[in-house]
Amino acid sequence: MADKEFEELFRKYLGDNMTQEEFLRWKQMMQDDAYSQELEAHLEALVNTDQSSAGIDAPVEKMYRHIAAGSLPSQRKSVQMRHYIRLAAAAVVLLLAGAGMFVLFLDNGKKHTDPMKPVIAESLDMLPGSNGAVLTLANGKMVVLDNMQNGVISLESNGKAVLENGALKYEADGSTAGEIQFNTVTTAKGRQFQVRLPDGSRAWLNAASSLTYPTRFAGEERNVKVTGEVYFEVSRQKNMPFKVVTPDQSFIEVTGTSFNVNAYHDEAAVTTTLTEGAVNVHAGNRYRAIRPGQQAAVKGGQINVIDGADTSQVLAWKNGVFDLNNAELPTVMRQLARWYDVNIEYEKQPPVRFGGKMQRNLKLSQVLNGLSGMGVQFRIEEGRKLVVY
Repeated sequence: MADKEFEELFRKYLGDNMTQEEFLRWKQMMQDDAYSQELEAHLEALVNTDQSSAGIDAPVEKMYRHIAAGSLPSQRKSVQMRHYIRLAAAAVVLLLAGAGMFVLFLDNGKKHTDPMKPVIAESLDMLPGSNGAVLTLANGKMVVLDNMQNGVISLESNGKAVLENGALKYEADGSTAGEIQFNTVTTAKGRQFQVRLPDGSRAWLNAASSLTYPTRFAGEERNVKVTGEVYFEVSRQKNMPFKVVTPDQSFIEVTGTSFNVNAYHDEAAVTTTLTEGAVNVHAGNRYRAIRPGQQAAVKGGQINVIDGADTSQVLAWKNGVFDLNNAELPTVMRQLARWYDVNIEYEKQPPVRFGGKMQRNLKLSQVLNGLSGMGVQFRIEEGRKLVVY
């Protein structure tokens, strides 16, 4: 017979609307073997329920599908689904009620810190990043866009750029004559921004990124340069391909499509992940065509194509989410460093992997509280230093 209290708390858990008292009671139930079969049944039903229409508002659904697919560490896909349901039931599941946070750690018999215990002093806490960027014009003039009101920004050419609701939109004047001038939009750590290019293509810049582009496209190609991470929705122009050049001089060539480019200098490779259309990824004399759902990783002039890329995880930043599914500690810390503008130092680096999602509008303390459950602890020091110990 179903336990009504368990069912009610499970429903609130998925809806992220628990009170503090309910959260503590839920934790007790998760640690009580008497509820293991109840939890198993609910998780199995959850795995078999299609919640895709909820998108990022259904983080649990995707996580447990990944558990069932064997994407968490030290598991093989050949093992039966029921084994993973039991694995999930034996896991430590942490939800900070009302904070838009869902984090799962595999329980290897280690002692876990209390996720509700503050890990950093309020005076040293960091606010999440926000919209903002710096526009550098062709003459070198720099315009800070963070707090500007909506309006027209004058360009050296006859074109104009309009700042509207936190996005910069270029309006081409139709001219094909005159010198081609380039602008650059740069986001610092803790900033993100959106640009609509003169051809109607749209670009979303993650933190610590840049996009250089002409104020009008002319000639046989539409060429732009990126650093950091940028997501593109490219307007289709069959006779004028769109080319994205990365710092390692590899480039992506498309006619009209949607894709994400991650070219951060501290990542292992430059990756291009395709969500729609088709692109050619070039490195030196080599190139590879990729299809939606594939990811091309360029390193040392070599191109490695990965099938079945987790496009939802790749684009999580654009949708305001940290997706931690199967993420190692250094990967998570690099994301936090960019979004919260902190410098990471390690006194200890345990080999843990996380799962789950967190909204990017949380304070740093909330994020760290959720992550401090696998023998990993954190402290903030003066000078925006985040120490892992």
